[in-house]
Amino acid sequence: IALWEDTVQKSPDKARGHFQLGLAYYDARRYDRAVAEYQRSARLKAPTYDLYIDWALSLNASGRYDEALEKLHEAEKLDRTAHVFTQYAMVYGSQRKWAEANAALDQAEKLDPNFAWTYVYRGKVHIGMNQPAAAIADYQRALQLDPTLQEAREDMTVATRMLRQQAIEWLELTTP
Repeated sequence: IALWEDTVQKSPDKARGHFQLGLAYYDARRYDRAVAEYQRSARLKAPTYDLYIDWALSLNASGRYDEALEKLHEAEKLDRTAHVFTQYAMVYGSQRKWAEANAALDQAEKLDPNFAWTYVYRGKVHIGMNQPAAAIADYQRALQLDPTLQEAREDMTVATRMLRQQAIEWLELTTP
């Protein structure tokens, strides 16, 4: 943060410095400050796909869901990718809007059925809907496509625990 704050102070009219400072603030979970830096960057230079995506992530983390969706719409206008649709799903998932999240993930899958993150986010939706068996299948698909996805491995562990707990509860209900 200190590096980019110094850069912005020395070159306040350069969009890149504000963009990078926004990223640094986001990484530090200072989301409102990240949003402000992305706004400054956008005023200095026409926003790029990456700026809109990162801006949306910061807005989402701040609970400003409608604004996050607006930024994702702007990103989609620049590049209609599976990635942007997974980000729609993330914003909808943050609001527990599972139908909208699944619709966005369906679109992501149509655009690129081999984009592993589609299945990671779909697994997260299934977790949110208390459907751990479906989540496990999605995480397995994600890992088939990209075995390096640590988040898929970690989330699959959560889903497996949920499934075990459901089995235990079912046994307790059915055992006299």
